[in-house]
Amino acid sequence: MKAIINIITQFIAVIKRFPLTMACAGIATGIGIYHINYRPEDDNLPLVYTALTCWLGLTLFFSIQLFCESKSYSSVNKWLLYAVGLVLLVLYRLFLINELEQIETTRYILFNLGLHLLASFAPFVGSSNISAFWQYNEALFIRFLTATLYSVVLYIGIAGALLAIDNLFSVTIKGELYGTVWYLIAGIFNTAFFLVDVPHTATINEQKPYPKGLKLFTQFVLLPLVSLYLLILYGYLTKIIVTWNLPLGWVSYLIIAFSVCGIFALLLIYPIRNNDENRWIKTFSKAFYIAIVPLIGLLFVAIFYRVHQYGVTELRYYVLLLAFWLLGMAIYFLTSKTYTIKVIPVSLALLCFSSSFGPWGAFSVARNSQINTLEQLLITNKLLVNGKVVKTTNTISKADNYQITSIINYLDKTHGFSYLQPWFTQNLDSVLPDKRRYSYHEQGDKIHELLGVKAEYDNEYNKSTRAKYFYYQSRFGNLVINTLGFNSILDFSCNTHEQQYNISSTENLTLKSDTEELTLKDKSNKIIGQLNLLETYNTLTPLITNKNREINDLPLDSIRFSLNTDKTILLQLKSMSGTIENDRIKIDQIEGYLLFKK
Repeated sequence: MKAIINIITQFIAVIKRFPLTMACAGIATGIGIYHINYRPEDDNLPLVYTALTCWLGLTLFFSIQLFCESKSYSSVNKWLLYAVGLVLLVLYRLFLINELEQIETTRYILFNLGLHLLASFAPFVGSSNISAFWQYNEALFIRFLTATLYSVVLYIGIAGALLAIDNLFSVTIKGELYGTVWYLIAGIFNTAFFLVDVPHTATINEQKPYPKGLKLFTQFVLLPLVSLYLLILYGYLTKIIVTWNLPLGWVSYLIIAFSVCGIFALLLIYPIRNNDENRWIKTFSKAFYIAIVPLIGLLFVAIFYRVHQYGVTELRYYVLLLAFWLLGMAIYFLTSKTYTIKVIPVSLALLCFSSSFGPWGAFSVARNSQINTLEQLLITNKLLVNGKVVKTTNTISKADNYQITSIINYLDKTHGFSYLQPWFTQNLDSVLPDKRRYSYHEQGDKIHELLGVKAEYDNEYNKSTRAKYFYYQSRFGNLVINTLGFNSILDFSCNTHEQQYNISSTENLTLKSDTEELTLKDKSNKIIGQLNLLETYNTLTPLITNKNREINDLPLDSIRFSLNTDKTILLQLKSMSGTIENDRIKIDQIEGYLLFKK
């Protein structure tokens, strides 16, 4: 009983110290539980976006609280900062996360990373106590690992208990309960457990013994690995100089990973660098930053070569940004006599936030670069004359054709085609297919058609992945089934790659499906019903409009198909999916209900 009282007391203390942090965790957890139990329709996706915004708020309000504690702010000043944070979250929710396409997802990741970096130095803004800064981050890191371990073990234990009850006592445990338990543990327990022992900055000013295990891990694991990769990269640099070949693009990621791991290793052993027995750390640190300068040069060559060839994309933008950051860090730590390690998280946080918006941000720079590259390609091939698209019968080189296709695919996935509207006399909004039709690449294919350019791919794999997909479904399986006049009903789900299904042991019925036809047989293997799936697709497609794109928006008679001439066996469709490639339709999956009259 005393233990329970202690837990409740600590939980209340966490809520008092971090009220808005726990509020964000509670709201996000509640939305997750609601979503997993009631499976709301697409119209309720705003709830999911609100939950994601709350996860950002969790870290933001955590940072604000620690900053206010370090400055001994009054309650009024603290709540004023909370209000500013709340306004920022509301603005983000209203204007920056109304869908989860590539740009929104990337920006969300950047904000999340930036806020976590902010939490690492928020209590030490304006402070020069680097020892306390290091100890604070060590405490956060240990709290994170401990909370994660406890949460995983607790969930496995509870899930195992539920599974045992289900199997031993014949008590039906719904799958949603496992998800609910996970949300409660990950959202509430994990957050509270992490926060309960987050140190006050006033308590970490004194020196603490350096963890021996951390020193051994860094000295005998991390640093040898860093040295090994340094030898590999210098071997590759030597090969480039000898053969005089341009570096592969893949080497950029290896250099960045190596540099980040090396900096992280040096951060871990920073507090003991001045000890007499650890003088080698200063020597190693200086040697490391000198050693990465030529590799950063190699990184610049690799990324500038790719940019020169294909223009800037978001990924190349961030590789280039990290290259400049690494160069800046190397120069700073080699030339500054009073350097501070706090510059690392502060500079990275600024880069995360500043690169996520504005004309200087990754998305605007990448979009403008790709559009400018496309414009030059079209002008060169006389497809753009006086600012307007002109179809041509001239043959375009395969290299130009491929690059045009690559840029169109990039715009299709990332930015859309509204920025190309000035080039076309047609209104693109009216001629481009609606993406909500569960078909991919159709807009890009239409742009190719308007340009008079055939899509060109660099290999057979890309050709195979250009099939158009369709997916006609009932909304989360909610179909009205009218059984009037029928004696029995069976539900089924067929994957056409698995061919045959025994759908009823009592009736001895088997259902065979391929990409074109569905066949129903009785126990003597006699065919008692068939459905042409291609005709079914052709019947449905004109009915699936932008307004009513789900099957259960359609009249009942339009989704019921007879499997035999006397209409004693009907199929009520629940979903159908497949591909269209080179004008050939392939059905991959079909599910629904079979209704029988005796």
